[in-house]
Amino acid sequence: MIFLVPLCVLTSAPSSYLLPINSDIGPIVEGDAATIEGYARQALTTPYTLEWVEAYIPPSLAQGFVITYGELLSTILPVPRIQMGKAIQRTHLWEVPFAIIEPTYRWGSMVWIDQDDGRWALLSISVSE
Repeated sequence: MIFLVPLCVLTSAPSSYLLPINSDIGPIVEGDAATIEGYARQALTTPYTLEWVEAYIPPSLAQGFVITYGELLSTILPVPRIQMGKAIQRTHLWEVPFAIIEPTYRWGSMVWIDQDDGRWALLSISVSE
């Protein structure tokens, strides 16, 4: 006895697609401009200047942020090639993983909060090698 399976059963595509995976940061996303991933990408590809601090850091945290992260950010920004991971919501905070592809491979994450005025504010960043 021969059983024939309809071809459409064998070739049917899943109802949702899978995102590419980076083993260090998880699913990779494009990071459209209107998303937190896109906003984080913009921050990472912009030179580290006073204007950068004013654009991404809440004024109440600026001095401590610069003391804590200034040296790191001045050495890695702007990032020429980057992969953005899918943001993870943690209560009212968003963690956005990323991988720096060039000049040296590194990975890390940024923690953002949505402010009352609708703008995102960067609270912390970590980078590993």
